[in-house]
Amino acid sequence: MQRRAASFPLQGQVAIAGDPTDAGTAELARIAYRRAPAGSVIVVGLPDTPGVALLADRPLRDGRPTAYVCRGFVCRLPVTDPAELAGQL
Repeated sequence: MQRRAASFPLQGQVAIAGDPTDAGTAELARIAYRRAPAGSVIVVGLPDTPGVALLADRPLRDGRPTAYVCRGFVCRLPVTDPAELAGQL
């Protein structure tokens, strides 16, 4: 029997770089979980967390939690503002 990795298409990826206990990081995560299309991968954590490829080379911008939204092989500009993240999703 052949197994498939997923039975639905991957809709996108959202990496939120920031301290998960920080209120700003939590706000970006809430928006991502509410607005990202079904099938999206969402990761929240500190930049360059070992073993988490989506957080590699995803620095904070101006010391603030930062969201990176990608679809396919195309990523949008990183954002720190919750309203801008909502607009990207």
